[in-house]
Amino acid sequence: MPATAPNTRRDLFRGSIQVLVLSILADGPQHGYAIQQQLDLALGQTLSASSLYPLLHKLESETWIGSTDTTHRGRPRKVYQLTTTGTRHLKHAAADWQATIA
Repeated sequence: MPATAPNTRRDLFRGSIQVLVLSILADGPQHGYAIQQQLDLALGQTLSASSLYPLLHKLESETWIGSTDTTHRGRPRKVYQLTTTGTRHLKHAAADWQATIA
């Protein structure tokens, strides 16, 4: 089987990033940098902050995630968590993804 072409890998990454972020948050609340690090570990590919934070804002506007402002070591942080609506969306999206790759 031939190796996946770089553009194909990038397109798959872009198409599934919302589901990946939701699945990370299904394990519990996280701040943006922690989400970015988990994506890096899971995919071996870096998602820049300039791409991640607009995505988080979009997911929040869809009411799939919520956020809470906190302070950590004197620095303001925003912690993101999956909502009930986000959990439902994640289940449907994961089922669709499984059907697609099958």
